Amino acid sequence: MTDRAGRETAPVWWLAAQTTVFGIVAALLGIVANAMFLDAYGSEWLPFTYILIGVAGIALSGAVARSAQSVDLLRLAISVLGSAAVMLGVAWVIVAGGGGAWVSVPLLVVFPILIQLGFVFVGGQAGRLLDIAGIKAHFPRIAAGFPVGAVIGGILGGQLVGLTGRTEDLLLATALAQSAFTALVWATGRRFPTRLRAATVPPPAAHVERTEREPRAWRRLFGRPFVALILGYQVLSALGSQLADFLVLDRATASFPDPADLAGFLAGYTAVMNIVSIGFLVLLAGPLMRRFGLRLGVTANPLVLMAFAFGMIAADALAGGGSVALLAMVSAARIADIALTDGTTRTSINAMYQALPEHVRLAAQTTVEGIGVPVAIAISGVLIILLDTLPAALTATIVVTTLVCVAWTWVALRLYHRYGPALVDAVRRPHLLDMAAGIEAATGDEDAARHLLLSGDLRAMRLGVDLLRSMGSPGIAVELATLADDPRPEVRTAALVALAAGGDERAGRALAEDVRVGATSPDAHVRTRAALALEVLGPADRAAVEALLSDPDPDVRTAALDAVRADDRSAVEPVISALGDARTLTAAASAACRLGDAVVPAMTARLESAASPVPPEVPRLVRALDTSTDARDEALRRHIGHPDRELGLVVIERLIGPDPAEREISRALDDALAADVRHATRVLGALVALGTDGGPGDTPLRSALGDELALIRRRVLAGRVARHGSATLGPVVTALSTPGPHVALALEALEVTLDPAEARQVLPLAGPGLASAERLGALSAALHDPGDTHPAASDLAGWLRDIVEDPDAAWRSAWVTACALFAADARGLLAGIDTRRARALGDPAVDEVLAAGRPASLP
Repeated sequence: MTDRAGRETAPVWWLAAQTTVFGIVAALLGIVANAMFLDAYGSEWLPFTYILIGVAGIALSGAVARSAQSVDLLRLAISVLGSAAVMLGVAWVIVAGGGGAWVSVPLLVVFPILIQLGFVFVGGQAGRLLDIAGIKAHFPRIAAGFPVGAVIGGILGGQLVGLTGRTEDLLLATALAQSAFTALVWATGRRFPTRLRAATVPPPAAHVERTEREPRAWRRLFGRPFVALILGYQVLSALGSQLADFLVLDRATASFPDPADLAGFLAGYTAVMNIVSIGFLVLLAGPLMRRFGLRLGVTANPLVLMAFAFGMIAADALAGGGSVALLAMVSAARIADIALTDGTTRTSINAMYQALPEHVRLAAQTTVEGIGVPVAIAISGVLIILLDTLPAALTATIVVTTLVCVAWTWVALRLYHRYGPALVDAVRRPHLLDMAAGIEAATGDEDAARHLLLSGDLRAMRLGVDLLRSMGSPGIAVELATLADDPRPEVRTAALVALAAGGDERAGRALAEDVRVGATSPDAHVRTRAALALEVLGPADRAAVEALLSDPDPDVRTAALDAVRADDRSAVEPVISALGDARTLTAAASAACRLGDAVVPAMTARLESAASPVPPEVPRLVRALDTSTDARDEALRRHIGHPDRELGLVVIERLIGPDPAEREISRALDDALAADVRHATRVLGALVALGTDGGPGDTPLRSALGDELALIRRRVLAGRVARHGSATLGPVVTALSTPGPHVALALEALEVTLDPAEARQVLPLAGPGLASAERLGALSAALHDPGDTHPAASDLAGWLRDIVEDPDAAWRSAWVTACALFAADARGLLAGIDTRRARALGDPAVDEVLAAGRPASLP
């Protein structure tokens, strides 16, 4: 598991570095090309460049696609990207020598083509370095480098223009950045030579009658509905995006006739666009993709852009074509389009490309992205020219943009529905069928499946069995029965799994016996094979080899955990133990979720016995049970006020649902709120006593008390969301966590939603910008009966004593205790504090401070 994480993490950083420099290139080239062109020719000539983009895209990307069938990915990428760097350098020389503004035309034409090809090369590398799961998990992080680089490029561009006074001088910086992008691709190839150069060309057999067979192969490839829908999706995506981009430039040119003002708007617009994209990629894209998968990935972009298109129609009708409202609407639409393209669309489409055989994947991707997208841009140019002849050209363009978005949405839905039937291809092609690359898919699926069965690789054989079963061949039972007697244990196990899953009792008994024998093997691979077969066995047979759940090899344990089912009560303890190991955490959490209520008694026992420091498997177990049941909720209700506040927060968060909590849970949450507010007054009192000047040794304690206050705030807000339902308070609390002008509205909404007494306790903790003394005053007024006797606000020695001695067991934090001991020692106050309770904690940090301080109370 650790090796796999390393195999994925290192490539992600290299690819993210590429996209960051790529973003700098895009920002600089976009600024200089658009500014030069719009200044010289105006936005009315933009549609003609779109047509040229289509023609140039077909020629250039077609050549790249043909080369991709026989040229290594890295050589091809370095050649194309390096040539672009040379072209940009030549353009700068021409402009510097007074060559004129005509250079902006080829720059504007090549700009979108370079963007598409750059992402083709990044995506091609990602497809070699990561599997499909890795792409879905990590590609948003890789794509985040592009807007980050674009922000850097936008800032750099503005600074360079300010220094030189000439936008054209950005071309030299663009050429240098493009050279750096090329160098990073070369360096990545040097870092991962085997993985990036594997299977870059067709196997030797595929070269036979190449001239005759390639056209037929391409017709078959793009004749598949799934691939055709990808092409249609990307064409409509580019068409809708290009129309939205034209509307931004057209309205910006109309609103800012001065070139300097226009350049300033474009720089600011580009910066905002990329900041929004970065925020979406960092905060939302990953969780959304993990939660909703490709359903969101392929539909979010067209749906959101369609909504904005209807907003454009409304703004044009109500405020007029020259209004700020329309400019804001088209700008917001384009910003949302870019964020969703970077955050969801590219990840999903790159994952879909992995469904193709590796030796044609790059060529197909280049064809779709490099030719289909420029063709769409050309179509947009023709449309804009034709629409410009109409009396209400702007309105007509907005309406056509809306219709394109409607069509794009329809194709997106069709693509997702086709993705379901294509899942077998999506699984079998990327890695496992590379070993059968020479087999014709249309006529040789059974041969490919048999090739996998005989490969000796367990995953490949399991896939081969699945393929044979999915074909519904009349001879499948005979085929599998023959393989069930194969002398090779890998083939035999794979066949028995398929037969047992289909209801063959004899095969099930034979498989159970093989699993019992394999579970005792000294070979970890044999034990892994046995564990992988557990999922088709009955509860009794799985219980008989329960030792696999505690196997010393993490891969064996993971495979066994994946086979745990709801009725495997004997697996409860091994599953909980596996939650404590990072290598088996994911599989154990899924197993605990499947066990459901069977885990609740064990969870309850651990919650009751958990003491600081809490074992890591306890909060992980609570998080794993993400399905609300009466038994789970009742067990969690009793531990909302758990002595360990961090663990209590996990309990509260797990009780959050869309609707308000049940009566008993609500009562427990209200009790927890009162306890948290009382503790907040203690923390704030100690902070006020520390003051703002900072005495010797105060910094660690001030930081620890700040963390304690932040924890209380999280508990209070989570408790209110659980109490009133996420549908009511979820958006409000989310807004409170994001700085900005909307925080005031969120606080207002919180105050209106909560009852007055509740609001008085919550708002002083929820609101930002309040000093500790202000928060303390507001909370003290809200607590008519605080239930605690605190030292005076000016009695720092009393507060240090209260924290260390903790007579009411109110602080319950070893770290805060250690920091208080350190502050007391630094101030010479440690001798007057009883440290027996602190010594009894057995905490290393506390013991270290006590040993260094040598207080008089120690023997």
